This record gives sequence, C-alpha cells and structure tokens, in this order.
Amino acid sequence: MTMPPTDPRHRHQAASQPAAVRLRRVQHPGRAVAFVSVVLLMLVASFAAGALLVAPQGAAIDNASTRVDPVLFVEERVVADEVHLSAGVVAGASFDIVRGPEHLANADQSVVGAVHAQPGDTIGYGIVVAEVSGRPVVTVPSTTPLFRDLRAGAYGSDVRALQEMLVGLDYRGVSISGVLDEGTLDALGRLYRGNGYELASEGDAPVIRWREFARIPTDRGTVVRTADVGTVLDSETPLMTVQTAAPTVVAFATLVQADRFRVGMDVSVSAGGGAPVSSTVLAIGDFATDPATGVGGKQVSVALPTSLADTAGQPLTVRSAIEAPAALAVPLLAVQTDAEGPFVRAYRTLQERAADAEGSAETQAAALAERRIGIEVSAQAGGWVAVGADDRLHAGMRLELPR
Repeated sequence: MTMPPTDPRHRHQAASQPAAVRLRRVQHPGRAVAFVSVVLLMLVASFAAGALLVAPQGAAIDNASTRVDPVLFVEERVVADEVHLSAGVVAGASFDIVRGPEHLANADQSVVGAVHAQPGDTIGYGIVVAEVSGRPVVTVPSTTPLFRDLRAGAYGSDVRALQEMLVGLDYRGVSISGVLDEGTLDALGRLYRGNGYELASEGDAPVIRWREFARIPTDRGTVVRTADVGTVLDSETPLMTVQTAAPTVVAFATLVQADRFRVGMDVSVSAGGGAPVSSTVLAIGDFATDPATGVGGKQVSVALPTSLADTAGQPLTVRSAIEAPAALAVPLLAVQTDAEGPFVRAYRTLQERAADAEGSAETQAAALAERRIGIEVSAQAGGWVAVGADDRLHAGMRLELPR
C-alpha cells in the first residue's frame, strides 16, 4: 500500500515542537520523606540552641549588672591588730678567761691539761674551771687585787678579798681580818681538795699562788666556748669564753608601736617563714632615732627562745600578743554614719523591701528608722568593728549592706 506524500509544512511544525519530558518515578518515596523530616528537625534544633546560647561577653555584662549582697553577720570575736616588728639577734655580754705565759709558774708553756667547766655550764666564784700546765685555775671576783703569792701571816687587801669570797661561799672558820691565818688557809685547802688538787707549797708550808686565780666580773655566767685539751694558750687564745647575759632579740618600734608593748608581756618570735615561738619582752628603751631609717621610736628587747639560738644573722619577726577579749563585732562593710553617729541596719528580705517600696515616703522613712541600730565603737581591726553591748544586736544576726 502506497502512503500519501507528506506536506512539507507539517514536517516543519513537528520538528519545531519540543518532545514531551517524562519524569522518572521515585522508587522509595518513604525514605525521601524521612530524610526531609530529619533535615527540618536539625534546622529547628539548631535555631533553638542558638537562641538559648549566650555569648561570654553578654553573660559578663548580665552578671555585672546583677547586684549580689554580701552576707554580713554579727559575731563574737577578738578585734585587735598584731604589731609586727623586724628584729635581729644581739649577742649577750661575755668575757674571756685568759691564761697566757704571764700566768706560768714553774712551767715553760701554758697548756690546757683538763677542762672542768663545759659549754653550757654555769660558773661563779670559787670554781676550778680547768687545769693549765698541771695547776688548777680558780675563779675569784674581779675586785680581788691579787698581785703576789701569799704565805701564812701575810696581811693586806688581797687577803681580805679572798676571805670575803670564802665567807660568801659559806666556808666555815674564816674571819675577815685581812690576815692569812690558819682558818683561811684551811678553807682554801678544802676548796682545792674538793676539786682534786692540793695547795702549792714550799717545803711543808702552804703557799697561795696568785697566778692560779682567774678574776671574773660576775658571780654567775655561762660557759659558751672552751679551748681543747692540749691547746697552747696565749693572749690571743683564751682558755674559755663566759657569757654573762643571754643573746636577745632586738627590734625598733615607732612610738605608736612601742605603746603596744610592755615589759613582761608575752610575744612571739619567728625566723624567716618558720613557726612563731613564745617569748617575753625584757626591756623597752628610751626614745631614740633609728640610725637606719631616721625614724624616732624605742628599742624593744625580747628574750631569744632556745629553739632560735642558732638563728644569728637571720631576719626575725616579733609579733605582739593579742590581749583583747572577744567582744560583739560587726563587719566594717555594714557600718554607716549619720548625724547621730555610727550605726548598722538589720537585714531585710526581698519581700520586705518590696513591701517597703510600695508604702509612702513617710512609711519608708519610718521603716529605715526602725531598723537603724546605733553602735558604740571600741576597736577596729581586720575589717571588723568591736561594738558595745546592745539588746538589739546579737551574734548571728544578719545586717544590711549600705546602699
């Protein structure tokens, strides 16, 4: 069968019309819906989180504008300041017992043969402290004018001084006559024999050798240093050093600070960052100018605690003891002042503040006056104020911060 010829115009129109587009069918429509739902939920959650989050700067601004009242309470406490003074150790007075060649008798050298008084021992008059070149060294008062060897019948101030010492030491049978009699020689013999020695002699006659006596300035001292046995002594090498006054802690206080100290007062002393050790004020000097600072004040002397005896050269701190009793005290932050004097106000809750704010000016003024509690200040230290007793104040009571 023969097809009729096609009109060329029809072919042109068919070619100019676009071909129909056929959409592909979604194979899993349920999954697509679930995916779109999840995306929408995530967008909503992100928006909500962004709305809840606050930038740090914004939070700081909000916090800065929020008023937080400190908690202020009345307490029973000690209100007093400690006084801290910088101090140092001053060595106590001391003297040396010297037994150089000038003290020799029938010997070529002054050599330590024995030491009978050890460091830490207390010595006085009439004590055999050592043996030098085979002979004892006996302590006598520095006022004893020894200058010669003494034999029976000798007379003079040197004999009288020895007799006075023996009587002071309770030696029986001694009379203060200035004459070296039998009773005096017997007492000196007992002193020597009690320490393991005998008096020197010439033939059968006893002799008191002046070189065997060491004159000391006090009847009580503490040995702090001795020469070793075998040491050859001279004027530069003492037999021993005796301390007559203990080392002390010395501090310089201004006049205001010095008023906080008194002789016999308990204080504490510490070295560096160590724990404080109890001590006592020994003396308070007269007004003077501190050569280091040029400030006027007084020197405060404190006993050196035994546990700090080895702190020479280290900086020390002296602290005054707090002697004030516990008293009713209020925080300094709570104290206000008006024409009538210092006062505090009882604390109001938020509800009470709101109720006061709703009242008239007269009502608000009356509420303020009612909560005003006048105080009598007796001391102030460390952010606290000690106040006199008041029926309206009691420990544990909360106070209002001034606005």
